[in-house]
Amino acid sequence: MKNGSWLLGAFGLLLVAGCAGEGGSGAQTLRVACVLPSEHPTAQALEFFKKRLEKRSDGQIEVQLFLNGQLGGSTETIQSTKRGNIEMIVVSAAPLSQSVPEVGVLMMPYLFRSKQHKRAVLDGPIGEKIAGFVEDQGLKHLTFFDAGTRNVMTKSGPVRTPADLKGKKLRVMPSQLTVDAVSALGASAVPMDQGQVYSALQTGVLDGWENNAPTALTFKMHETGCTHFARTRHLAIPDLFLAHPETYQSLSDTLRGHLDRAVQATQKRQRTLWTNYQQKAVRQLKEAGMTFTDVDTDAFAKQVEPVYQKYYQKRGSAFKRLCKRIQQGQPSDTTQPPGATRPSETTQPSDTTRRAADPARTPSGCTGISKNSWVARCWWGRA
Repeated sequence: MKNGSWLLGAFGLLLVAGCAGEGGSGAQTLRVACVLPSEHPTAQALEFFKKRLEKRSDGQIEVQLFLNGQLGGSTETIQSTKRGNIEMIVVSAAPLSQSVPEVGVLMMPYLFRSKQHKRAVLDGPIGEKIAGFVEDQGLKHLTFFDAGTRNVMTKSGPVRTPADLKGKKLRVMPSQLTVDAVSALGASAVPMDQGQVYSALQTGVLDGWENNAPTALTFKMHETGCTHFARTRHLAIPDLFLAHPETYQSLSDTLRGHLDRAVQATQKRQRTLWTNYQQKAVRQLKEAGMTFTDVDTDAFAKQVEPVYQKYYQKRGSAFKRLCKRIQQGQPSDTTQPPGATRPSETTQPSDTTRRAADPARTPSGCTGISKNSWVARCWWGRA
């Protein structure tokens, strides 16, 4: 299967190689690759981007969308974009972290307290800092897209505690950090490209996988018998919209301005599409027979604390400070005082204090910091 996926991507690149640069009418051609299918809200946002940019550029830019992994998996398309074989991609931070390690901060388990908290971080100075790391590695960062929270889905269940995951083989994205995080939850993590997951679940190679409800619905994963959805919300990894730097710079100032404005509008549209589709996905998955189960979040969060210690040691003090600034609701890029600790280690800040530290935080439904971890119990509403 893996070789087949690679050959499909290589064949797709050969098909588009001949039309690089200009469209049939002399327009500048921008090819956009994404592993998600056309029904997915992120793919629908890219359709919006295509129409918006082509209209605003008065036909001077032609956008060609290659969805559902037509040009290969995430790892292949990242490298192809660096080389200029593809002009633009939407990719998860997980595979991107393999070549841009600093992006891994966004993959730390139970990092964000809420959707509002995450967006405040990504839209602020920390998001700009991470974008700089991406650009240092040969990719132009355009914006972040929402990808919700990742949850565990299994063929047998329900899953309520880490003990329920023991011995289960769960697919994770190809990234050492996601392997470590899901292994810490109690499962046996199996890194695998998305295109292989459906058949692996059907044939019993996997016992489950972890993702969000919209992706589960668009890939029809419930058809594989993977019908137990545990609301672990263990990761909240965003997608990134990226471009080949030389292609971006080659555009005239006017066309680059049209592209930038189209990207800004697309980010807003993607977030709206995501929120609406999330509700639809849960409803339709329930109708298809999937059961949704709440979990012992504190127990799962406690399991991942060693992952933080491992990556603090592996990636250094700057990575540690960045994690702590995000956790403690400090989107601004300021240095944490030496010796500062997580709220759970010594003190329990009041709800008023936490709201003051993070204005973007939504207090409704929150009950404070977990006794056994630094995870806030305002996890994202109902998945």
